[in-house]
Parts: sequence; structure tokens; C-alpha cells
Amino acid sequence: YCETDFDSMELFSRSLSKTLDSMKAKDYANTEKYAREHIDEFIFKIKEELLKL
Repeated sequence: YCETDFDSMELFSRSLSKTLDSMKAKDYANTEKYAREHIDEFIFKIKEELLKL
């Protein structure tokens, strides 16, 4: 997926940054939680874009 498929970088700047911050803090429970949230949001966004076709 590329820039033309997404109209916002919010997904990456918000949810991915939470994952990276928790990794840096060695907070493994929250790292897993935020990674799952990021993946779920990413999949939702892909489905949303595909349904527009």
C-alpha cells in the first residue's frame, strides 16, 4: 500500500509511535497491546479502502 491508498498518516504517527515508545521503555505488555491495536487499525483501513473500489 502506498501514499495514494491512504489519505492520512495519522495511523502511523499515532498508533505506531505508541508502540515504539513502549518498546523504548521496555514496557513489553503495552508494546504488544499497541502493536495489536496498530495492526487492527491498519487492517481496518485496508478493508475500508478496498470497499471503496
